[in-house]
Amino acid sequence: MNRLHLSALLGALSLLFVDSVMAQEQRKGDFSRFEITASWGWAPTDGHRPWYKTGYHLSFDYFPKSWLSVGVAVGNTPNFKDFELAPSVSFHWFRKRYFTMYSELGCYFIPSTKEEHRYFSEVSRFQLNPIGVTFGRSVFGSIELGYGPYPLRAGVGYRF
Repeated sequence: MNRLHLSALLGALSLLFVDSVMAQEQRKGDFSRFEITASWGWAPTDGHRPWYKTGYHLSFDYFPKSWLSVGVAVGNTPNFKDFELAPSVSFHWFRKRYFTMYSELGCYFIPSTKEEHRYFSEVSRFQLNPIGVTFGRSVFGSIELGYGPYPLRAGVGYRF
């Protein structure tokens, strides 16, 4: 199963949770509209030491609905040679006051090194996080398990 099929499958499964999340939405405006998160991702290497590589991201997310967020992250690539730009969409299918579970799909753009007029190359990678968890109210921690450049990512953030 390639990444595109896996992404489509997760998107379809996430949409099944939308109705239950909308039922959980108590009243309009009862949730924070923005989040800023600093996160670090770990991924295995090809067997050389160290056995993992890391990358960091600073992301900004906007919530048009309590169950949907769109965002963008900037950070470094795991080899620390380039920065990357990563737009994403998240479906928050379980929301409580101090605990949230969500699924996220993002794509990474790395700056083009060619002598062209494009600033970024084509989409270089996808990150699919079927399970993401946040814990806390205004200041929160987050953990994501996924498929892509960063199978494990953790961070801290602020909602406003």
